[in-house]
This record gives sequence, structure tokens and C-alpha cells, in this order.
Amino acid sequence: MLPFPFETIPPQNIRSFSCKKGGYVFRQGEPCRGLFYLERGRVQMSRVTQDGAVVTVHSVKAGTYFAEASLFSDSYHCDALARSECRVLDVNKKAILAAFRTDDTFALNVLAGFARQVQGYRQKMEVLAINSAKDRVLAGMVLGWMTTDIGAFASELGLSYAATHRALRALCDAGKLMKTGRGVYRVIERA
Repeated sequence: MLPFPFETIPPQNIRSFSCKKGGYVFRQGEPCRGLFYLERGRVQMSRVTQDGAVVTVHSVKAGTYFAEASLFSDSYHCDALARSECRVLDVNKKAILAAFRTDDTFALNVLAGFARQVQGYRQKMEVLAINSAKDRVLAGMVLGWMTTDIGAFASELGLSYAATHRALRALCDAGKLMKTGRGVYRVIERA
């Protein structure tokens, strides 16, 4: 039911549920039940800043786990909002922690997966540190971050829709990107 390395978790510790677009998988402050696996759909994990701005902390893609930090927390530190109709698996926290204690191979494989995620987050931090909107958009395009629409891509980059759209247009004009359809772009490979 679950992909590696969580496939060894007994099925009675996995709850499958659907979430409609605009619904919440979990809310900030709710008690942690476990971590989640997104079978299909898109989920945006976000926090609201003190001035009321919504900051995306992670965009979850189908086929990936999320809320891993919840294994070591009493409550969720952000909201997980369904950006489309979703199918989610909730993997029981106690069952995972028990597997850590009894199965060294499982624990090492989970740790390796978490380490790869940390590397991805560090890469994202590097991209977000790029001051030029045009250069940040190009870096995001090269890394394959534009998977749905310009608005979601802008949120990933920490830019406004307008700034992202202007940068995409400028990159096309500079011959670095090609527009292949409405809101669809690809990087032009240089030999």
C-alpha cells in the first residue's frame, strides 16, 4: 500500500482518506497523528506570518511523504491545504516510532530519505536567496519547479505572480526559455 521504506508498516496503522480542493489535511496546532503520503493531488503546506501573509513552506507532489517532522512533535506547525482533489494516506506515528526501535534497516532507510529532503530544502534556500527575479525564475525552471501554473510557481519562488510573469517573458525574450503553450514554458538547452 505504501512505497519504500514504509511498506512494512502494518496496514491497520494506515488510514486512507480523500480531501476536496480547499480542504485541510491538517491544521496548525492540531495534535500530530503521524506522517502522510500523498497518493494523488497537490497539497500546500503553509504558515501565516504575523502580518497575515501566507508563506508556502512546502508544496507536496503526488507520490511523496509529508509532515515528517510531526513524528517528533506534539502538534502540527503549519496548515496542509489541498490544492486539488487529493487522496492521502495517514501513517500512524506510534507504529513508525515502534518500527524505528525494532528494525534498523527501516530506520536507516527513513533517515536516508529525510537526508535527501534536507538537501532539497537547502537547494531551495539557495534559489530563494537569489535577488534577481529573472535569475530566480530561471533557476526554478532549470530545477523543474514549474509543474502546474504560474501562480503556484511564483509561490514556490517567493515572488508575486506579476514579477514571475515578467521574468518569464524577459527570459523568453533573452532566448533562455521558450513558451510552448498558455502558461507553459521550457528551458532552451545550450550546446
